[in-house]
Amino acid sequence: MITKLLTDLNNIQTLDAEPNDVQGLTFQQLQAKFDKAGNDIKTYINSGLSVEIDSLNSENIKNSGVQTINGVKTFAESPIVPTPTTDYQSSPKKYVDNLDALQRQYVDGTFTTKSDTQSIVLGQIPNGSLTDDKLSNDVGQIKERFTSSLADMSSQVSGKGASLIGLNDSGNKFTATNVEGAILELFTSANNGDAVIKTAIVGKGGTVLDANSDGINTRQELADGVNTIKRGQGTAVESNVQTGKTFANADGILRTGNHVEPTIASLGGKRWATGSTTGGASSFTVSGLSFQPKYFMGMYLGSNPKGIPGFIHMDNVNSLKALSISSEMSVGEWSVTITANSFSITGTTLFNGYTLQWFATE
Repeated sequence: MITKLLTDLNNIQTLDAEPNDVQGLTFQQLQAKFDKAGNDIKTYINSGLSVEIDSLNSENIKNSGVQTINGVKTFAESPIVPTPTTDYQSSPKKYVDNLDALQRQYVDGTFTTKSDTQSIVLGQIPNGSLTDDKLSNDVGQIKERFTSSLADMSSQVSGKGASLIGLNDSGNKFTATNVEGAILELFTSANNGDAVIKTAIVGKGGTVLDANSDGINTRQELADGVNTIKRGQGTAVESNVQTGKTFANADGILRTGNHVEPTIASLGGKRWATGSTTGGASSFTVSGLSFQPKYFMGMYLGSNPKGIPGFIHMDNVNSLKALSISSEMSVGEWSVTITANSFSITGTTLFNGYTLQWFATE
């Protein structure tokens, strides 16, 4: 029995649209994908099919030629053998019956004996004397048909050659029923795969040339196109790039940065904030700071309350210095409250409706 070709030849259809990025295929691995189906078929024919055919030729009983058959063979029906010409050859029943009749045949008025008939030499068919017209209706018909069929199978004319050879497709891999159709389907499948790869290359910014402008790219043109894809540029390392951000250099390897941006505190600086707020009945409050204020100052905009244009707080809770003090108000009339992210000024003076421009720092 001849082993069937069951190897999956759909190597290109299994490729991702971006085989080098998604599946990590190198250029050589991508080439191997395109050549694998042909190599699998070559291996099947050279290493399997031809060996099995040679084995069948040596093991099976042939229709012609000299062959030694070993072992006991049991026939369901009696075999038909030619007339024997040498000792120990099989004899057909008719041959034996004819001999028996000859022994009783009346010759010249007498019956011949068995010893008389043994001297009779039966006619033999000389080699090459059985012509084609004895086996077919017309002279040369068998030879002509064989020669014609062999010529058709070797022909490259449309409708002949591989199109005359049937295809045993037990795995239902092909729509075609002959070898020529199967080869065409394989070519179409590979060509479609080439088009997908070209699209992926162009999508990555690469360029695929078509030297003969036939719309079909060669494997080398696709390989050259892959090499035109820019994988990255620069000499940055992970410590140069902000933590969590990805980048690639000329080697095409995707990397993730681990650089931590310095803070104001790490650089020895102080956080600060500025803004304006409107006072209430007897207080000003500034909240929502990202730090605990240590130093702050304020200036009133527009008309000022009772001659107080502004104040300064100098890292001393509940201590406030006025920029100008009138006879109507003293610094002691104001109190300061500081939290982790705010400060407020409370006093007996009515602050309602006044706008304060402030600045605060750690």
